[in-house]
Amino acid sequence: MAFTSLPIIFYGVMDQEYDKETLFRNPKLYEDGPENACVTTKMFIRWLLYTFIQAAIIFYTSYSAMLNAPEIYGSSTDDSATFKQI
Repeated sequence: MAFTSLPIIFYGVMDQEYDKETLFRNPKLYEDGPENACVTTKMFIRWLLYTFIQAAIIFYTSYSAMLNAPEIYGSSTDDSATFKQI
């Protein structure tokens, strides 16, 4: 959990696109946050779809590599123990 949450927390704390004086002079820069313009349900579903697509690509690429080269691992690719080695 630390590997996934700490980079996001670090980025959120350390990210400073503008200096303090610019932010005080231009309060319109804060409008996206309270209005949830960057984090919407549509955007969340879009990122979730991207995640599933990438997971499927990784899974089927490694699975096809296993099917095409069973002699490398010394056994058939029918058993789950051989597939877990990738």
